[in-house]
Amino acid sequence: HADQVRGVVFVDGFSASIPALFGSRWPIYRDQGLNPPVDQMPVPSMREPESERVDLDASVAEVLAGPAFPDVPVAVLTKTEPFAGLKPLPGLPADETNRLYERAQDELVALSPDTPQTFATGSDHYIQFSQPDLVVAATELIERRAAIRS
Repeated sequence: HADQVRGVVFVDGFSASIPALFGSRWPIYRDQGLNPPVDQMPVPSMREPESERVDLDASVAEVLAGPAFPDVPVAVLTKTEPFAGLKPLPGLPADETNRLYERAQDELVALSPDTPQTFATGSDHYIQFSQPDLVVAATELIERRAAIRS
């Protein structure tokens, strides 16, 4: 529904380029880092059998097969701290996981010309919790840019 989108703010967003960046290590990150078995989920409410699960490969495939990203203002907020509690995975050290994820942020910045990338100094992945004012400021910036385009 690109016709309904006036702007986008990515808050340490997951780029569809992540599986390609991880290459042969993608299944390790997907299955053990992002979607571990239900009994190993980090949050107790996610350990329930009815907890929501995301088919990451299907989601990425849908994004890649979808229409071009709309010509709208974009802002990208990027964490500066490692993922909290990220454990090394077999063949995939935690620092490598963080480095690859951060590299994927460049793909989000490239979606639209003049995209500001703001580094949320001191924040891990959950910028909306640690620096909600930064999220609000980025949203207000995109609202102003969208209004100018209208």
